Amino acid sequence: MTRPPDDADGIGTPGSGQPSFAPPAAPAAGMSATPPFPQPPGQPVPPPPAATPGTWAPPHPDSLVAPPPSGRRPPRPRRSRRVAVAAVLAGSLLLIGVLSVLPLLPGQAPAPRTTAPPALVTATPSPVPTAASTATGAGVGIPVPFTGADGSGTLTLTRAVWTDAGELAAPAGQRYLVLDVTISCTGGSVAVTPPSLLVTSGDTGTLPAFGPSLERPLAGVELSPGAQVSGQVGYVLAPGAVRLHLVDAALRRLATVEVPAP
Repeated sequence: MTRPPDDADGIGTPGSGQPSFAPPAAPAAGMSATPPFPQPPGQPVPPPPAATPGTWAPPHPDSLVAPPPSGRRPPRPRRSRRVAVAAVLAGSLLLIGVLSVLPLLPGQAPAPRTTAPPALVTATPSPVPTAASTATGAGVGIPVPFTGADGSGTLTLTRAVWTDAGELAAPAGQRYLVLDVTISCTGGSVAVTPPSLLVTSGDTGTLPAFGPSLERPLAGVELSPGAQVSGQVGYVLAPGAVRLHLVDAALRRLATVEVPAP
């Protein structure tokens, strides 16, 4: 096989009977053979050269950005909404703090009172005279013997005082009667309590009541032979002559003493 000789156009030039190719044509006027490259960040992109009719021009980079869809607003990032809510809350707290401090400012403080405090006056009540009378005569100072179911003894009225003084004012038309009595036991046993002493006026009976001032209230005791007890009992009743009775548990009258009127 014989190698075809090289021609003057250089190696690789097709010979007769082989296909041939044409070299690329020169760029048209207004076009550059160097393809466009992106500009460095921060540098403005120069506008493309004006194309002459019938020539091609590369598109501007801004025209390659897709516009947002018409009729819809692009969604806002959630971070901006949180920042807005935080700003509103901070403003509200600041406003509340300012309003709470306003009453403490010097201009808002209440003016001190210049009026003098009222004078303190101490009033000493004068003693109110009270009418009191000691009853004498009748059965005062006379021992009255008695005999009961369980024992025997004597009842003695040593003092009787009609008075208006007491723990509280006596009801209208009535007074306090304070009696000093002594009860002794001569045999058996004698039970003594304040309700054992009953005062009668006509058919009305009155037991010891609250109201009269008693210095030595009569105590409740059970007396044995040779023992005695003394004390005071008080009554609230209309002034007049009354009777004092020593009664047992069955309200039987064992001894009676006349009490004079005031």
